[in-house]
Amino acid sequence: LEQLLEDDGCAVACRKIEFDESQSFEALVLPVVSAALKPGDSLLLDITGGFRDIILYLTLLCRIFTYRGIQIEQAVYSNLNPPRILDATHLLQMFDLVGGMQELISFGSVRTLRTYYARQKPNPAIDELLASVEYLKECMDLCRTQKLTYGMERFNRALLAASESADSMLQILLPVFRSKFGDHVDALQLIRWCVESEMLQQALTIYNELVPELIYGTGKLVYSTW
Repeated sequence: LEQLLEDDGCAVACRKIEFDESQSFEALVLPVVSAALKPGDSLLLDITGGFRDIILYLTLLCRIFTYRGIQIEQAVYSNLNPPRILDATHLLQMFDLVGGMQELISFGSVRTLRTYYARQKPNPAIDELLASVEYLKECMDLCRTQKLTYGMERFNRALLAASESADSMLQILLPVFRSKFGDHVDALQLIRWCVESEMLQQALTIYNELVPELIYGTGKLVYSTW
């Protein structure tokens, strides 16, 4: 590999890390690789060949590097039939999509999803969904209950539009999202989500500000099951 790089005019030094299958990858290899990199570094990854579990180790490394601020610029795979080098970067980026959905469901954050979709083709429906989540989360964090009604309406419209998106991975993950929020977000679902996410102050504020209106707003006692 070092000779091939030199033939292409790249002056690099390759470092070989010995690894025996009977040894612990986490204890022996991971610390050595991590020590050689620092936040801000970029990696080019070749995932060709190796034992069947090698790709799992590489995936583990990539996830750890991402959390440390080390960017995976590109991943490639060498194919023999026909002989060519394939770009596999999008496969690693899908882990960002899955992690971003988990981050959204658990904490209401769209930071990872924003990073993922910034690398994809522009999609107004997804952009509006992420923007509506940010607006709704900001209203909850700052206890701006007077803006929650608009925030929920905007989010519900955006969720409906996103459900019609051609993004196949998003369509697979949206049902998971709906299992948390339902097809139509309302005040009671927000309170439940805040409690499950340990956002108790926000849950109490929304309850105090919005639930009395739900019960007495029409002049009649209204009962709704969760």
